[in-house]
Amino acid sequence: GLTNAALLNLLRQAAIQPDLVERVREVLLQVDIGRFAPIPEGDARALISETRLVINQLEKEFGK
Repeated sequence: GLTNAALLNLLRQAAIQPDLVERVREVLLQVDIGRFAPIPEGDARALISETRLVINQLEKEFGK
């Protein structure tokens, strides 16, 4: 499979804005944390919301 580091490198190579790459990195980190430790419902909802925003922004970036 594709590692997080490899994904982030691909995004950088695709000239995705550095702040968006950082947001992707943060979402991936939070998801990994959630795999091993419970997260409060409010935090989970915020993570889902941020994930949606990041995906939408990536779609815009790739649609240029």
